[in-house]
Amino acid sequence: MAFSSVPRITTPKGDLATPPFESVRKEFERINSLVKPGFQVRHLVGPGSAEALKRYLDVLGAGALAGPAEGPLDKRAAFDPALRQGRQVKELETHVQNLVRESEHVRNRFLLYKAEPKFTVERWSTELGHPTVRAEPFLEAAKWYREYFSKEVMGRFEEPLRPPNPRTRKVYDTEKWTGYEVVLDVWPEVFAWGVLLVRRTSTRVSGGRC
Repeated sequence: MAFSSVPRITTPKGDLATPPFESVRKEFERINSLVKPGFQVRHLVGPGSAEALKRYLDVLGAGALAGPAEGPLDKRAAFDPALRQGRQVKELETHVQNLVRESEHVRNRFLLYKAEPKFTVERWSTELGHPTVRAEPFLEAAKWYREYFSKEVMGRFEEPLRPPNPRTRKVYDTEKWTGYEVVLDVWPEVFAWGVLLVRRTSTRVSGGRC
């Protein structure tokens, strides 16, 4: 395990900083209380150091590495990385657009045709009206899909929520709108945060504006 520093980040939501080495060492030694003795070979070393590389090679049984040699040379004369990146981005865009076009059919096969098999018959016609189906069987069949979407796609927490206890403070004040930072309690040590933008309205009263 390599002890390395992380970029220091300071935000209103909290700070991210590198912990002291002593704190990391204590956490590293705590592994012995969580696993069986001899479960794995472990070492705590500095990042990117010769010792870290040596320890890693010892575990692999690879021995010492040979000395540095001349790196590979790029002999491609007509290579343009910007063009290659453009092609890669275009491939990703095409793939996403294909997924969007196909998603309607995938969704129908997953839900609609199973909840109401009559819809599997799709014929193009010039008729102005078509027979309808009863909604009750479809609603009953769709209950499982609604539950699946709620739990497996969106995600749902069963734990009871704390009272919201809303707190606000003004963080933006412009000519056309005002912004308020809003914090709501969710669970102990968990809160919801966002910015509420309120459009300013004006009404002329006695020659003035309010």
